[in-house]
Amino acid sequence: MSDHDLLGDDLSGFAAHKLVAARESMGYTASALQRELKLTTQVFTALEEGDLESLGAPVFARGYIRAYCGRVGLEPGPFIEHYNIAVGEVTTKRKSVVQSAGAATKKTVLKLNPQKASSVLTLLFRLVIIAVLLSGVAYGVMQVNWSGIGSSFTSDAETPAVEEVPALPPMQGDGESSSIAIPVPISNSVESAPAEAPSIQLNTPEEKPDTAPQVVAVKSSETTAKPDAVDVSQPAQVATKQASSGGNDLVITFSEVSWVNIKDANDAALFNGLAAKGKKLELSGKAPLSVVIGRADAVGSITFNGSTVDLGPHTRKNVARITLSR
Repeated sequence: MSDHDLLGDDLSGFAAHKLVAARESMGYTASALQRELKLTTQVFTALEEGDLESLGAPVFARGYIRAYCGRVGLEPGPFIEHYNIAVGEVTTKRKSVVQSAGAATKKTVLKLNPQKASSVLTLLFRLVIIAVLLSGVAYGVMQVNWSGIGSSFTSDAETPAVEEVPALPPMQGDGESSSIAIPVPISNSVESAPAEAPSIQLNTPEEKPDTAPQVVAVKSSETTAKPDAVDVSQPAQVATKQASSGGNDLVITFSEVSWVNIKDANDAALFNGLAAKGKKLELSGKAPLSVVIGRADAVGSITFNGSTVDLGPHTRKNVARITLSR
């Protein structure tokens, strides 16, 4: 019996009974063929009863039909064609719905004014550019304002070690005045090259220049004799004039706003906060005094016990750290 004889000439519907006839002619029982094709009972029964709606999605249904026909020796083409005719009405409706939706969308797009659409896009682009520029300006201003202040909020553990430097001997003819040694932070680079360490030179009357490195002259209130040159073995020593009252007076004037932290020998805060522009700090405490200035360039002047202190050698990245002792 040929495939054409099994299918016949009736193409009006899905000839499920011909699938059953072909299976029986091959000697298969329904359960045996179902197990061999690995189909569920629902799908296998739907194929042999012509219940096409129970086969599920068309892509799977066509696969079931091909597998069944291939196993019983039938050409799957006519059966798939019958299946397509049976479900073709639904497919046609779906295509028409999609086409209608596409046509409506196309009409809507055509109704839009190209000039209005272009103006909207241009406006959005400008807003994005302005937002980016404002963000960049704000970030730059914050970096400038807080670069010096932010670096000063470090822990005490990061403060360089302070080494006490012996005081300079008094000048000839001056039995009363004494020198005040100000310890200075000693870094690794200074220890390796003491000859290049910075020093603070105080203003002294009739002071004789000295060719020896790291020699600091001290004011004398009773004589103008030339001071002896002293070779200081430790770098960055600062000598200041002791006030006649014997106190440890610190005076700082500010030309701009700056953050300041000043502590005495007992680690008690004499001042901690922002110093306004034009402010004059007059403090007194037990030496040595630990001074940290967030903006060194904001300091107009600084004196300790009446002697001017140079912050230059003690300033790094515009942050000054110095310890003042009598």
